[in-house]
Amino acid sequence: MDIILYLLSALGWTLPFFLYKNLTDYLTNIDIIIVSHLTWHIFILSFISYILLFKNKNAGKFITKIKNLPSKYVFRIFLIVIVGIVSQLSYIHLLKTKDVSVVIPNIRALSTILIA
Repeated sequence: MDIILYLLSALGWTLPFFLYKNLTDYLTNIDIIIVSHLTWHIFILSFISYILLFKNKNAGKFITKIKNLPSKYVFRIFLIVIVGIVSQLSYIHLLKTKDVSVVIPNIRALSTILIA
C-alpha cells in the first residue's frame, strides 16, 4: 500500500509541471494561477461542506485549534502562501521563456531527497 502512496506523491510532484507547459500556450501566468486556485477551492469547499454536515465534531476541533494557534505560526502560514504564489509565478514565467519543464521537477525531487 505504501508504494501506491509514494507513486501518487511522485506523480503529484512531476505531472503538474509538465501540464503547465501546455497551458502557457493559451493562458497567462495570472490566468493559470487563478484557474488552479479556483479549482482547489471547489474541492476544498466541498470537503468543508462535508465536514460541517457530517462530522460537526471535527469542525469544532479545527476551529479551536485555529483560535489557539500561536501568532508566529499564523505568520508562517502567510509566508508559505506568499512564497508559493511567487514561486508559481516564477515557474510559469520560466516555462514561457525557457524549456525548464524537465529540469525543475528533477531539482524538486533532488531537494526533497536531501531534506528527508
